[in-house]
Amino acid sequence: MNTNSYNLKESYEDTSISYLQKKMDDYNSKLIPPENSRKICYFLEDSEGKIIGGIMGETLWRSFHIHTIWIEKEIRGKGLGRKLIQAAEEKAKSYDCIYSMVGTFEALGARPFYERLGYKIESKSVDSPQGHIGYFFYKKI
Repeated sequence: MNTNSYNLKESYEDTSISYLQKKMDDYNSKLIPPENSRKICYFLEDSEGKIIGGIMGETLWRSFHIHTIWIEKEIRGKGLGRKLIQAAEEKAKSYDCIYSMVGTFEALGARPFYERLGYKIESKSVDSPQGHIGYFFYKKI
């Protein structure tokens, strides 16, 4: 392979993406254990079966990554978000996870909620998106 001459090509083709991912997976598998990814999803329903809240995430190695948590606006502040996170964290622990992680933006007002649940700010982004502050939290579970 001649590394002195190459072409840089932007591509979003599935075959290129799959090839790159496979090559990285092959390399990683020699050095670190498999991801052991599992989805964790809980939903809150009202008496009529309508979804009024939920949490979705996945485990990667020994960490639980919360992707989505949402509660109907009218029923926020009643401990249901806490209940969802605690249920998901317990499930994650049963999968041998030792950390939980989540991201949010200042404008969404969730920072105090996560801090009350023991989450600590791991990193902060400014102006991504422009005019906003983002936080990435972690917690030992």
